[in-house]
Amino acid sequence: ELVATAVTPPWKGVLPIPLRSKDGQRYKISAKIYDKLYYSDTSSVEVTVGEDTQVPTVRITSPTANQEISRGTTLLAKAEAFDVGGDIEKVVFELDGRKLGELDYPPYELPVVIRANYAIGKHTLKVTATDTSGFTTSREVNFKVVAGGGTVENFSIIYPADGAVIARGKTSIEVIAQIDRDKFIPEKIEFVMRNRETNNRSTFATLTNPTGENFTAVWEDFTAGNYELYFQARNAEGKTIISGRNIVEVR
Repeated sequence: ELVATAVTPPWKGVLPIPLRSKDGQRYKISAKIYDKLYYSDTSSVEVTVGEDTQVPTVRITSPTANQEISRGTTLLAKAEAFDVGGDIEKVVFELDGRKLGELDYPPYELPVVIRANYAIGKHTLKVTATDTSGFTTSREVNFKVVAGGGTVENFSIIYPADGAVIARGKTSIEVIAQIDRDKFIPEKIEFVMRNRETNNRSTFATLTNPTGENFTAVWEDFTAGNYELYFQARNAEGKTIISGRNIVEVR
């Protein structure tokens, strides 16, 4: 029985398990893939019906324990997550108890700007994976911030990264912006996307009187194409700044 078809990555399908199924009942699931010439290959696996009692697994791959990160640089935080009894719903990154961002599909990577005013010494990155059954697993790693002479962009989109590719099967994605509040306190932030092929431009989210340094907006209902993502912010004095532009592809 055909239950799902996927035409773009990620290659996923929802397989309904009948309510009449009993614990211990087995099902055979097959996936068949076709290339452009309609040559095909099939892979199968047998699954057993039962309650999901297993928590997800998560591992932080960057930074490593006690790694030294210089002020004025960007750390690419990375994690791996998987779940034996289901699928990963989301992966949340926190730095010293403050949420940095949330990702719902791999790769689980998030740029973290280590600004010049970060405290020298130990900092803690925490990553929490949540599976589709609601079970969670968290891991932490400590790293050290040391003095450095680098400079970083004060106003930027940090996710999705410049050059990122987004699967068209996604219906929404979180866009994360970062502003150095020592240099600019925003009263209003507008997130903008421009279709590079049609030159159509629109504001997809507006934040009023936001707090913190990281700001999140949801970009929805996008179609295949090349896009430019950026934000513009205004402070109480009426001054406006415009971030750098990240180019992303939806396919």
